Amino acid sequence: MYLRKHLETFGQVTLTLNRLLEECGYSTKSHNKSIYSDFREIIKTEIINKGYATCDIDIFTVNPSEIFSLQLSNKKNIFYTKDNFVQFSVYEYERIANSNGKINKSVLAGVYLFIKQYIIDYPSDTISPPRISYPSKQQIKKGIGISSTTTIENAIATLLSMEMIYLRTDMFVENTEEDGVYVPTRNVFALNGEELIGDAILVELERIYNKKVYNKDDVPGKIRYLTKEKG
Repeated sequence: MYLRKHLETFGQVTLTLNRLLEECGYSTKSHNKSIYSDFREIIKTEIINKGYATCDIDIFTVNPSEIFSLQLSNKKNIFYTKDNFVQFSVYEYERIANSNGKINKSVLAGVYLFIKQYIIDYPSDTISPPRISYPSKQQIKKGIGISSTTTIENAIATLLSMEMIYLRTDMFVENTEEDGVYVPTRNVFALNGEELIGDAILVELERIYNKKVYNKDDVPGKIRYLTKEKG
């Protein structure tokens, strides 16, 4: 996304490693050599070696504060591929890059994009199911390679406070192991709060659970909340 934001005329991107790291939410004052090595490796293996761009300097030896340029390929455009991808607009990127808080911005972007990737963008002029997704915290952890549930929860809380995502949690389904006891369904996410209004959400969840899903006020039995996962 950094490349797309800083794309210049004739397909050139001018940057320094320090600027790249800072915009991605990493400190350049910690002298963490492994972070620099990771970014050098990504540029070399994922962009240069795959033919998306050329560079006239050795990416592995360039000084972090030295300005260099990547010349993007005209024949193999990195921004338009046939591969599956999640659209990440400059506006979304800048909101996360400029956000305040203790959550690492790359983690914040990872959680946001993981949630967004499962939301089907139906045409706005058609009658369609709610534009929602319902990944579990475990799925998000595994998907973006984070081991801490608390980190995922904090990232979700930050995205909610920024109103980049919206969340509905007031729905319940009967416990498969105990009749008459109802437990919370998965969290349901949306990029627009209006998508979470109404009973259409219940219908979507019933397709997952293959049983009746209730709003909290309509639960016909005892509600039991699940034990909070540690980690």
